[in-house]
Amino acid sequence: MIRLLDARTRTIAPRGRGTPPYAILSHTWGNARDEITFQQALQADHSEFEHLLGYQKIVGACDFALRLGFEHVWADTCCIDKTDYNVLSTALGYMFQWYRNAEICCVYLHDVVAQADPRSPGSEFRNSRWFRRGWTLQELIAPRQVVFFNRNWDEIGTKSSLLETITQITNIPSQVLLMNHPGEMSIAQCMSWASGRETSRVEDRAYSLMGLLGVTIPMLYGEGEKAFERLQLEIIKNSDDHSIFAWTTNENRRAGCLLARSPDDFANSHDIRQVIDNNANPNAAPVVGPAHYGMTNKGLRITLPLEPLDPITNTRWATLNCRRGGNGPLLRIRLQGDGRSTIYQRIDFNDLQPVGNANATMTQIYVKGTAKRSFEIRDWIRTEPEYLFVVRHRENRNGCPRITCPTMNWVDIGQDEGFLLRIPHDDRGHSGILAFRHPETGRRLEISIGLHNYSPWCWMLDNPNPHFTQFWQDQQIHDERSKNRDRHNIDIANVGNVSVEINRGCYVEGPGQQRRMCWYVDINFPQNWSYVLEALQRGCCPDRPDVPR
Repeated sequence: MIRLLDARTRTIAPRGRGTPPYAILSHTWGNARDEITFQQALQADHSEFEHLLGYQKIVGACDFALRLGFEHVWADTCCIDKTDYNVLSTALGYMFQWYRNAEICCVYLHDVVAQADPRSPGSEFRNSRWFRRGWTLQELIAPRQVVFFNRNWDEIGTKSSLLETITQITNIPSQVLLMNHPGEMSIAQCMSWASGRETSRVEDRAYSLMGLLGVTIPMLYGEGEKAFERLQLEIIKNSDDHSIFAWTTNENRRAGCLLARSPDDFANSHDIRQVIDNNANPNAAPVVGPAHYGMTNKGLRITLPLEPLDPITNTRWATLNCRRGGNGPLLRIRLQGDGRSTIYQRIDFNDLQPVGNANATMTQIYVKGTAKRSFEIRDWIRTEPEYLFVVRHRENRNGCPRITCPTMNWVDIGQDEGFLLRIPHDDRGHSGILAFRHPETGRRLEISIGLHNYSPWCWMLDNPNPHFTQFWQDQQIHDERSKNRDRHNIDIANVGNVSVEINRGCYVEGPGQQRRMCWYVDINFPQNWSYVLEALQRGCCPDRPDVPR
């Protein structure tokens, strides 16, 4: 069972009957002596170690959680009793689930100091060590919302607001980072995201992928690269995706296994996709018929289309059920037989060839190798019966804008608190609009917040043209919704910068003080803000009324 920190006392919270909502910390370890242990977190008095850098990370994470209404935090340094091997191994196996179940994840980047644009080439953010560590791959993908902080706990941005930059850094598609696409990713693609990443122990390069790939293997530290081989063997027990064989390396290796030696062998496999059905495209290469395969004492028993290549050396082309992107040809690898049986080995590891007009024959053979379990994004999408947005206004010298005409799903919760927007589960494509207007110039500002594929998004439109009532339905805003921005800011002439932030949080509602999960929306206005909030309306639907003129 997961153990959590009490965010107020920063000590291990007592076990309860269930798991309360919690924020989770992601970071890279410093010197082990500077990190806080489970035993230290049990103590009520922290004076002996509160000066440690590791403790300051815990303080920052707890303060962040409390600002959003969370009473509990999880951190890998002090929420796992590492003196108990069974507890440690169990925790490592559940790590992906714990990050996935967290309401929000804060990423602390100790090596990012400057407040420069993280999108800039060569920025500290792009070069952060966090993006090169093995375990942080699942810590990036699994949580529903990720917020990045620099060394001073200044916010850098979120997984959503920095989506394009993070995709460039990691080569992970945006739909995977946002978990808002129902498609599948091949095992080769998943493996490619782990290429180039480092772990303190060789075995962790395999163990850190278990949650992402949906398999479990015993953790046997000391086995070295054998752990990655066992991971692949476990994968092929549940999958028939040939892309696990679609790896390359420039290392000088002797003929042998179909299994990769490490995730680095998949560095060039980020665009390799499993082929399931080519019937919709008559010009595409034929799909290799599905066939059962598995490991035997003679090697991997598998049926593949084989094409003679060189009878003297007994080499053949073997076609795999995968290809690079789009509707291109299937890929093939070179195999060499012993000339006396149906046992083959792979040769020429540095190349994957597209299939030509080959005359191949389906043949059952034995090879030392393996296959995949698909990464189904829809499995990780978390839905709720109702999505609650709490719009909070930060104070400025002119006070908070007033609501004058509430409509639709909006609820006024008081001048000092803001407004609620309720979006039911089956209305996920819709949004709410806050319509502002300058009382003297008539200049308008619209802020839209809503859901796209069960994830929040926000967007602002400054001084729209007379036809702006159709704006929220056109293709441009549809494209913006698909980016699931949880941060947006614009500069308004003669006024200043206006920004919107959306964070996961806990909201206490009603006389019964019921705690509900929500999305907090903070709108930051400049000091000279004088616009008036005229209407709360519903967007992304054809019946949306005009904003009052």
